[in-house]
Amino acid sequence: MKKIGPLVITILVLVPALSFAGVCKTIKECVGSVSELTGHEYMSSEELKGDIFTSANLKLDKSNANRFLSDILSTHGYSVIPMGQNKWNIISSRNIRYHASPIIKVKANQEPKIPDNSNYHQLIYVAKHPMVASEIQAVMRPLMSRYGRSAVQKNSSKILFLDTARNLKKIYQIAREFDYRPTKTQVRRWHSSRSHRRVIQKNNQIKEKAEKSKS
Repeated sequence: MKKIGPLVITILVLVPALSFAGVCKTIKECVGSVSELTGHEYMSSEELKGDIFTSANLKLDKSNANRFLSDILSTHGYSVIPMGQNKWNIISSRNIRYHASPIIKVKANQEPKIPDNSNYHQLIYVAKHPMVASEIQAVMRPLMSRYGRSAVQKNSSKILFLDTARNLKKIYQIAREFDYRPTKTQVRRWHSSRSHRRVIQKNNQIKEKAEKSKS
């Protein structure tokens, strides 16, 4: 008679989904609920003001909690930046450029891994045709979020974009469409319009300063 080894029983503990409307009526309440679900730790020196309305059938669970919180914070003008493993600092999005955001580098012929959330990241795009780098930046400027920023390294093909991850996905796809070898006519036109572009850039800087003073 063969001996049968010990019986091993695996018990799966399922964490039930919570009603979003029941645990996320305010931003502060939502941060606490997400922290309990995920085990992530949050800190902030902001007041975190804001109410949240959701339909009764929207559920919050461990798989979607971080993404939902990221979107809610972004809608109310806040963003989270990493402070360590599963540790986050909630800041005002208007101060995002003064903090270290995660960097996403784009490699040749390889789709970048951009998260599906509204946290701010830095995307370094290397144009295949260096002459169009400034043109790509100019095209992207109106498409960026309120606190998004961009910069072109002088005499280089590198463009730095600072924006939400969701917006960076769109920016990357559009940048690829405009990254082509310019014609000689285009190059002559760009050179002749440099002075005009400086005026436009100066006007944009004035507008940005005015927006900052209002906020």
